[in-house]
Amino acid sequence: MWEAIGLALAVSIGNAGIAIFVIRIAMKRDWKKSYKMVLTSMVVRYFLVSAIIFLILKYMDLNELAFAMTFLVSTFILLFGEIFFINFKSNFVNLNNK
Repeated sequence: MWEAIGLALAVSIGNAGIAIFVIRIAMKRDWKKSYKMVLTSMVVRYFLVSAIIFLILKYMDLNELAFAMTFLVSTFILLFGEIFFINFKSNFVNLNNK
């Protein structure tokens, strides 16, 4: 069970790490290029993570429920982290009441 949780966390954190890396690069460019870069990254990461999950579940003897639930919850939490990172870097939505 702990292997499943560890692998799910590793895949989810790796996905979020790549997202933060791409977002940091994209923020240095103009709007059209950064928009395309972030959306392309999302599509590529979606297929890459799907393939990794398929390979993990097919070829490794893991507790699938623990893997799936850990991946689901950690991806959900880290997705909010990505959104807050984008907002913090771009200040698109001003959360400070000044």
